[in-house]
Amino acid sequence: MPDAGACGKRWGASSRGVHESGYTGVMDDSISVRELRANLARLLDQAEEGEPTVITRGGTPVAALVPIEEYSALEEAADELLAREALQTLAEEGDAPRATLADVLADIFGPPANVSEEGAA
Repeated sequence: MPDAGACGKRWGASSRGVHESGYTGVMDDSISVRELRANLARLLDQAEEGEPTVITRGGTPVAALVPIEEYSALEEAADELLAREALQTLAEEGDAPRATLADVLADIFGPPANVSEEGAA
């Protein structure tokens, strides 16, 4: 998982890490939805150049227009966090019984069509 400093090295000097970008702190680069509609092409160009923009509705931040590289890095970080949490849960459970994929699918969809009700019990 790249740290904020690694983001600049990975994507060039013009890119900033999530915590360096401004959309996690003071939001100088925020605009309203109305301004977004009027300036979308320019804002997309800015995002492409590495500049994030926070979008507000009624003065409340609701979204961020960010460079795709930063969005991808955030997704990778979230995936990594979920994987670590899953591994930690597995380690904590030890030898506790686990459901098989077939069990999970049967819970969701019911028993396979070729299995009779008597056979499923």
